[in-house]
Amino acid sequence: MRILATLGSPGHTIGGAGIVPWTIPDVRRQIFDEIKDQIVVIGRRSWDLIGAELPCHRAVILTRDTPASRPKVEASIEPGDALRVPNLALALSTARDLDPDREVLVVGGASVFRQAMPLAQSMVLAMIKSPVPGDLFFPDFSDKEWWVEDTWEHPSFELLRYGRRVVA
Repeated sequence: MRILATLGSPGHTIGGAGIVPWTIPDVRRQIFDEIKDQIVVIGRRSWDLIGAELPCHRAVILTRDTPASRPKVEASIEPGDALRVPNLALALSTARDLDPDREVLVVGGASVFRQAMPLAQSMVLAMIKSPVPGDLFFPDFSDKEWWVEDTWEHPSFELLRYGRRVVA
């Protein structure tokens, strides 16, 4: 499972009050290229804000407004439909069951990122170089746990691909 996020300066702001740091067209294009045709796990508030725009194959939405039982995944569900589940463990297993050949991407929001960090194997972070207002933040992470595999520089942001360090 991979985390995908857009972070603003300073302090890794991911937004707040209906604001997300995806307004730079090149950032949006880069993030959407990563999401295209994959399965995303997303919190309900984030889904309400940006879900309709995501070019994902399927979405699994974390929400408290769903029965606790596992959703039945049927062949009649069309690509683009969203399933609602009550917790991250169920969201991840549901996402894998939907299509084991597609990557599962966790795309927010703040509480979902906090829950997913210990489980993620990689992250792709678009770091916006200009200030982004907000009161929601990406969780802190350590260079001891994560290493930069690749970077891509753009005038307004930097795309960083992280891998989790294997601790012996």
